[in-house]
Amino acid sequence: MEQVVERRRPPTFSDWPDSCQMLFDHQTYMGATMERVLKQNYDLQELWNRAQMYAREEEINNRYLDDRNRHMHNA
Repeated sequence: MEQVVERRRPPTFSDWPDSCQMLFDHQTYMGATMERVLKQNYDLQELWNRAQMYAREEEINNRYLDDRNRHMHNA
């Protein structure tokens, strides 16, 4: 995370007062942490959506096969 903070520092960062440097680093760290959490949540939601879609497709396929078998045995 330290690398992320260092990469986001402006070129004139060393000229800033210490309190401003600390505040910038802290806010940058918090922002990067929030971005990471949001990305993780998005990825988890995508996995959940894929699992739900797979379950729905399985359900549809099973209904189709059951229907087909029912028609073949009733004919």
